[in-house]
Amino acid sequence: YLWLLVSWIVISSLSIASDELKIYAYSDNSSLSATTGEASRGFMVFSPDYLKIIFQNSKSELGPKVAQLSLAACPGETEPITLVLRATEKLRNVRMIPTKLVSASGQVIPRRALSVQTMAYANRSRITDDEKDLYLDVPYLLEETDQCPVIFANANQTFWITVQVPGETPDGIYTGNIEIMVDGISKASIPLSLEVYPFKLRKTPCQFSLFQKLREDGTFLARAFQDLKNHQINTIAFCGKSGLDMSLD
Repeated sequence: YLWLLVSWIVISSLSIASDELKIYAYSDNSSLSATTGEASRGFMVFSPDYLKIIFQNSKSELGPKVAQLSLAACPGETEPITLVLRATEKLRNVRMIPTKLVSASGQVIPRRALSVQTMAYANRSRITDDEKDLYLDVPYLLEETDQCPVIFANANQTFWITVQVPGETPDGIYTGNIEIMVDGISKASIPLSLEVYPFKLRKTPCQFSLFQKLREDGTFLARAFQDLKNHQINTIAFCGKSGLDMSLD
């Protein structure tokens, strides 16, 4: 979902960077310090709003540190939440492993209903009249993996956690954990709480749409369109050459 969301908000005005031009990093001079425990495990944990654009060296946009994650959704709804690690040292093979979610009455949202994606970053150029040569290392797309090979010291890494609540899930509070693994070793277990509301969202006749370039990868398109449908987006507006003969009456 974020591969479209980020494209719509940020990347729509960016183009692929040339190696011949200088790369400028996003700048954030805010102060950020780790506790002794955070420094010992190698990272701090944040959970900014998923609509925020978090660069690898963002600080002020991260918000407060968190010890747990919480979100809410209706039965049948797909709801995301972001978890951002701020590394205090170089970390390798970082994974986010969610557990199933269980209510006080024993109702279960299975592990397969939770997915994790890893944010990828790329050098992109902003095309404006006064910033023609400004290239930034920006959050670009979500990769279909729960693992990041490396997070450098003093850098952020965003993980996108999505819960697809089964349609007949009883209302209540469901809890579980997100296990944070570094090089195969568990470094932290972050509690995750989901409130399921006692009602479903009404289907709307309105058409919600996002823009996306045409792609030839049918497998990718099928997966992407299903993801859009899960997020209640029921149309797609393509940009680029369609290869179709079209005319207005």
